[in-house]
Amino acid sequence: MGSPIQKHYPINILTIIGLVFLLLFGGDKLHSFQKKIFKVTAKDVESGVITDFHIVSSSEVEATENVALNGWEVVDVKFETDNEKVRVHNPPAGKAPIITIYFDSGKYNTTIDNRSIAIIKTLDVNKDYYIYGHTNSIPVVKNSEYASNYELSIKRAEFTKNFISSITSIPYNKLKVVGFGALRPSYDNINKGLPKNRRVEIYEGY
Repeated sequence: MGSPIQKHYPINILTIIGLVFLLLFGGDKLHSFQKKIFKVTAKDVESGVITDFHIVSSSEVEATENVALNGWEVVDVKFETDNEKVRVHNPPAGKAPIITIYFDSGKYNTTIDNRSIAIIKTLDVNKDYYIYGHTNSIPVVKNSEYASNYELSIKRAEFTKNFISSITSIPYNKLKVVGFGALRPSYDNINKGLPKNRRVEIYEGY
């Protein structure tokens, strides 16, 4: 009696693609396609300033690494949201910034106009203020002094904080620095909207 006939079933091409995909990327990397936002609280190694970064990353570890490699000592990391809308430090609905200061592309310092200086001098020394740094969506130039738009947004906010501190008596710890990078544009990041997103906004504490 002859050997039983062995049947050969064709392998589904989609199955092959799926297996290759898993081998190349693995479970962890597949998971990384889901965008999440983490709040990373860090201290500037040189100045000692404590800052909140809002980092789009796939994991807490990756978010920490994105900050720690850029001259910041990470103090705390917290998961915020699994989409691209930051739901923290949002001003009350309809509340406008006290001042908005604009910056040249890739720059963290600027000349502050006399009108803004006059407003800054009227700020209440007994109140807290949030200083929000922003950028547009254009990536920082490769090999520039900033590793990311997050870092540039923080530098802009820190510049503004130091300026306010230099011309007022507001205690340094009442000026809260927050960096958003390109996460919260106020205009579309095209043409004339780009310069308007390179900004720092100052809000009264709430």
